Amino acid sequence: MDSRVIQLTPAAHKYGNLNLRACGKDFFPPDVFGAPSKKARLGIPVTLQVDGLPNPIETDIPTDKKTGTPRWIFRERKWVRDFVRLHNLRMEDTVMIRRLDERTYQVSPNNNIHVIEEEPSTKHQQPLSDSHFAGAKLNQKIFFENDRLKIINDNVISTTEIENGSIDLIITSPPYNVDIKYASHDDKVSYEEYLTFSNKWLSRCFDWLKIAGRLCLNIPLDKNKGGQQSVGADLTTVAKKVGFRYHSTIIWNEGNISRRTAWGSWLSPAAPYVIAPVELIVILYKSEWKRTSQGKESDITRKEFMDWTNGLWTFSGESKKKIGHPAPFPLELPKRNIKSLTFLGNMPLSNA
Repeated sequence: MDSRVIQLTPAAHKYGNLNLRACGKDFFPPDVFGAPSKKARLGIPVTLQVDGLPNPIETDIPTDKKTGTPRWIFRERKWVRDFVRLHNLRMEDTVMIRRLDERTYQVSPNNNIHVIEEEPSTKHQQPLSDSHFAGAKLNQKIFFENDRLKIINDNVISTTEIENGSIDLIITSPPYNVDIKYASHDDKVSYEEYLTFSNKWLSRCFDWLKIAGRLCLNIPLDKNKGGQQSVGADLTTVAKKVGFRYHSTIIWNEGNISRRTAWGSWLSPAAPYVIAPVELIVILYKSEWKRTSQGKESDITRKEFMDWTNGLWTFSGESKKKIGHPAPFPLELPKRNIKSLTFLGNMPLSNA
């Protein structure tokens, strides 16, 4: 069966537009391309069998009014937003379109990407370049694998690609529920729903860790957007209810308080907002904190150890424009956690 993989753009979530340009004209029957408007002339529709939706979709592909070339979107597209919400797809995720027969296509998601890294000292000293990912398979759950890392293209809550009890360290920065405009993830649910969602993915993390496994949880101290909430304290409580044990908290001073406009009450004690330009890295563990060091090596330097065991870290956050993601975190954060909390050859897991 012939198939194509396309990447989601913000237009998929906002307007229901799947960018079909990567499919190419030969992937569809020539008579599927209709006039710019329904009133002028419809193309002969194809049938889309969309994973998770009960009814098939009949649609053609419109052409541009001026040039007559394909617009590279499905004309019927109300279903797309339901599809991306149902599968919790984000802007960087991909969708596979498989041709079942001449006029029938299957639309399936490829969900979130999670990166499993090995031998941390070699990777954070020499980051992998794009050339290392030659041969990556967008339409498979194992997106990429070599002797240094594995990239799993799947959903954190439903994946079966990670064995329970196999991970030494997990580093993650989950959605903060502050209405960040992801392509598909709803970052503005009720606080109760947010804590329920957090319980689900934290439970998966707990199962994946070894007995002496550790979790570094990068989360906000608090938030006032949509109502004041003690996010850091509440997520730590959820993690402890899941079964995690608390060890310590690192304050990350990223200094991100530029262009502040929310003051509550300006120059008045009536209702001021207090905003701290810091985030937390909460360190938790599964059952045992102390690891045996016999026969194991660490590459952390004396200076790094002295600096990083100080619970106040100061370095800048990452640029959204540079990375192309609405909520990136800098490589310095996982680098410090990996070098200070794992031995060489341990297995860390990080979300991307």
